[in-house]
Amino acid sequence: MYWIVLHKFEGYWISPLANHGALRRALDEIWHKNIKVMLDLETPLVAPWRYVVGWKDFTRNKAMIQQFVDEANPQVILCEKPGDDERLRSWGLSYVGEVERIKMVYTSIMLRKRKHRESLLRNVCEAGVEKYGVKFKIGLGCIAKGVTKLERLLSPEALYHDLKIASECGVDEAVIYRLGGLNETYLDVINKFI
Repeated sequence: MYWIVLHKFEGYWISPLANHGALRRALDEIWHKNIKVMLDLETPLVAPWRYVVGWKDFTRNKAMIQQFVDEANPQVILCEKPGDDERLRSWGLSYVGEVERIKMVYTSIMLRKRKHRESLLRNVCEAGVEKYGVKFKIGLGCIAKGVTKLERLLSPEALYHDLKIASECGVDEAVIYRLGGLNETYLDVINKFI
């Protein structure tokens, strides 16, 4: 699938706070092409000024993203944070549509105790399977540093544990972030679930 990202100074991830021209440019490149597209719906953490200047385009950016989701269906995969879908929609970090969804639960970067991380992962997996069925995927990670370079890495043992929980909950597919970190040790873990 094609993973759309903007330049860092434009907001990097897809959100209503991103630079309007950059968002338009990125979506126009693929709007009527028959390719699977992932919209990574996150706030512009790497461009904090977008939290101030991005509000002027918030409404029209949000409408443009929703229109893209509607028209590109079923070729769109929405990558979202876990949480209340209505609240996420109000912030433009989730959209209505019969599309595939990836809920990102990066246990490696959570500051919670292990049992709380496991409980959250299990709850998100169970709710996602119940609500979206086969269109639900779980996002796990990170196994290498991302754009912020601040991520703590998920060990192979923790990846195994997360994949085991997802499998027990009936999740058919997991997306593991920062494949730049994929090596033989991680591959051995992944192969146990194929």
